[in-house]
Amino acid sequence: ALAQEPQRDGVRLRLAEALLESGRPLDARRQLEVLQRKQPGDAAVLVKLARCHIKLGNVEQARELVDGVLARDPDNVEALIERGQLAFQAGEIKEAERWWRKAEKHARFDRQIVFNLAQVLERSRG
Repeated sequence: ALAQEPQRDGVRLRLAEALLESGRPLDARRQLEVLQRKQPGDAAVLVKLARCHIKLGNVEQARELVDGVLARDPDNVEALIERGQLAFQAGEIKEAERWWRKAEKHARFDRQIVFNLAQVLERSRG
């Protein structure tokens, strides 16, 4: 369907999300790279592409994408969550908490943020 109607970017984005959620980050990355070429500054595309890179072990590429989004939009909740995730995975617990607390200011009851902050508390208790 997408090959026949390449202008259906919303469908392609949802497909990429489904691929990412189902453990197929390489396939998701391919879809997102098509979108990135068409919409190079789209924050949602860039953050999802960063998630693919995280799953594929390309941490530096993920960090560059997320930092680029945050440079343009410091309050982008999805980018803040991913930046915290990158810090958490690197063992930078206080740094992760800082990013997630900033995200929490803009999305107070987001389940992912609450879960992430609970991980920080658990890790800091030792």
